[in-house]
Amino acid sequence: MLLSYPSWAASDGSPVRIVTEHLPPYQIAHQGRLVDGLSYQMMYDVLLEAGIEATFEVMPWARAFEEAQHAPNVLIFSIIRSPEREPLFEWIDVLFTERYHIYANQPPDALALNSLDQAKGLIAAATRGSYEEEALLKLGFRPGKNLILAVDHDDVWGLLQRNRAQLAYASEQIFNRYSKRHPTMANKLYPLGVIQDVKQLWLAASLDTRPETIALIRTVLKSVKQRPQYAHLTLPDPF
Repeated sequence: MLLSYPSWAASDGSPVRIVTEHLPPYQIAHQGRLVDGLSYQMMYDVLLEAGIEATFEVMPWARAFEEAQHAPNVLIFSIIRSPEREPLFEWIDVLFTERYHIYANQPPDALALNSLDQAKGLIAAATRGSYEEEALLKLGFRPGKNLILAVDHDDVWGLLQRNRAQLAYASEQIFNRYSKRHPTMANKLYPLGVIQDVKQLWLAASLDTRPETIALIRTVLKSVKQRPQYAHLTLPDPF
């Protein structure tokens, strides 16, 4: 769905499209409209200060990922930067830092797992086109065998609740947000072992985005991130 916001005029009059998904607490959509979220608030502040005209579009992540690869003047957030994705986008700047775990729908002692290799005997779930899918594929999970691909994170948790899947790879923030919204269900989900990975959520642009637009947004974003409400949410870049 197209979401139009105040008409901030770009220097050449061309609008910028911004594609994203419903991903609490970073992007929160209600009835197809992006209404809140840490990343959304930060992007709103950046666009307002930069004076850039923009249109937000909320869609399934797999579609957003494709749009940002093949259309000009498209921004995408919040996206994990990885070596596989490095050549696909212009990477503007990091937004937030996240810690990732493998979560299970049973206590660790009930699963009796001593290694990740043993975990491949269970079924995992991930959002299609997501970093979580990439991570599980690297661990040896395969669609049609032991990996189910879902539309969004809520669907992933639902698969675990219905025991169609037993494992999910997810960030602490996303899991904590789900826990607040669904405490009874979340109490039946358990992190396995220590932190699996630390990654950063980025703002990226399609390769055909105007260089001057990227430069302006990068400069303004660095300034906005220093504001008190955002400064504590970003750690140094490990990439």
